[in-house]
Amino acid sequence: MTSPNEPRSSPVVLIADDEPTARLLLRKAMQKENFQVIEAHNGKECLEVCQQQLPDIVLMDAMMPEMDGFSCCQALQALPEDETPPVLMITSLDDPASIERIFAAGAADYIAKPIHWALLRQRVYRLQDIIKHRQAEAKIKASLKEKDALLKEIHHRVKNNLQIISSLLNLQSSSIKDESILDIFKESQNRIRLMALIHEKLYQSKNVGRINLKDYIQSLSENLLRSYEVNQNDIRLGVSADDINLEIDTAVSCGLIINEL
Repeated sequence: MTSPNEPRSSPVVLIADDEPTARLLLRKAMQKENFQVIEAHNGKECLEVCQQQLPDIVLMDAMMPEMDGFSCCQALQALPEDETPPVLMITSLDDPASIERIFAAGAADYIAKPIHWALLRQRVYRLQDIIKHRQAEAKIKASLKEKDALLKEIHHRVKNNLQIISSLLNLQSSSIKDESILDIFKESQNRIRLMALIHEKLYQSKNVGRINLKDYIQSLSENLLRSYEVNQNDIRLGVSADDINLEIDTAVSCGLIINEL
């Protein structure tokens, strides 16, 4: 099976028509424009070929045995988006109802018989532009997905490194007897923890550039209470915050303010 993202020397056109003469004329016309051509004899065969070879464009006759062009075109729409080739329907029916049916079936365009070859060529090139636009969008989506994964990994590693620093401070503080110095260590730990918490939330978030304010304040406050060994029976934590998302710089500022308070 050919991948839609694999580079091709030239676009592949699938010609689906039950008439040998029609396929021959279409094949010659497309080869003249430097397209690779594959063929199908009916709608059922066209669907099978599309699933195996992923053509860039389908030129399909509307009326074919076993499965007509309308049914085949509808079936093609069920394929994954990046595997659904645009269909140019070829039909002798150009009345308003038939045209509506063509586009309702999912065809990108149509051309009426007898075929005007210059018009066919231009419409095929227009479909080729649609393909290039779709491929560019797919590359952008893949690139964004890759960057999101990379950012999540960065946030995860930063969080781990900050937690190591916090643990080292905690280890060091166990040998300190002076209460004032111990308080300084604890405050430093809390500041590091709030930054680690931000990176943890960013790692867990669907949007790696923003975190939820209410969720962040709740987690930060609970961490502070545990840090100062507050008796939960004496003090009850209540968070009143809007359910909004913040950028990382704003979240850090809010976290530092809450920590100091």
